[in-house]
Amino acid sequence: MTILPKAVFVLWIMACVWSVAWVTWSFVTRRYSPIVRLWRRRRAFSFATFGPPEVRGPVGPLRHLRKEAEEVVGEALLEHGEHLREEMADCFILILDAADRMGLSLGDLIAEAQAKMAINEAREWPDWRTCSTTEPIEHVREMPEIAQAVEHVVLSREGANA
Repeated sequence: MTILPKAVFVLWIMACVWSVAWVTWSFVTRRYSPIVRLWRRRRAFSFATFGPPEVRGPVGPLRHLRKEAEEVVGEALLEHGEHLREEMADCFILILDAADRMGLSLGDLIAEAQAKMAINEAREWPDWRTCSTTEPIEHVREMPEIAQAVEHVVLSREGANA
């Protein structure tokens, strides 16, 4: 290989790296910057107002979440629940706060949600048309495939943490 083809190859590699970096940065700032900004804003407010996580862990926000979730249910049962969106936002903020106080980053929380979605997608669920419209629909219990899926996720996480 002569010097010119090596230089072209190096420039091509650099262009690829910069393209990937630009696309990644562009995607992250467009798609996730609102949630990242919310995470940071909530963290600053929460830690200043309610104390740092070393002093006040996730239990307080989780108990508050239980109360807010009941308010969401009440609003959802109303035909025109005026405060439904606001109550849902309260729940979302409290989930973020509890996760942060447990030591989870936003990325950790999203990864956990993705892993849980995989488990839920592998589960068997009853036909929603046969279920109450106001009661939760729970997955069918005792599926060996679920145990395998959970074991796979756990082993994958352990391997990633090793």
